Amino acid sequence: MISLLLTALNLINTAVFLYCILSFVIPGSRLMETIRPYADMLLDPFRKLIYRFFPSVENLGMDFSPILLYLAIRLISGILRIFA
Repeated sequence: MISLLLTALNLINTAVFLYCILSFVIPGSRLMETIRPYADMLLDPFRKLIYRFFPSVENLGMDFSPILLYLAIRLISGILRIFA
């Protein structure tokens, strides 16, 4: 059961990484438009958290929410590995 959760977290991590890369390489592609709703669903809570505590970051043009999501996934994965 824990290995299944770890695999799901790794897939989420990979999908968000691909989303970040694609957003720079081919931002208007059909693939990007397919991935965007799912990635935004995961990244929006982190965006709101960042903008609440650091409102000036919103004007930088950089999205730091993937970094926070990555750190959260690493933290959850580490905790799950302890109990595995």
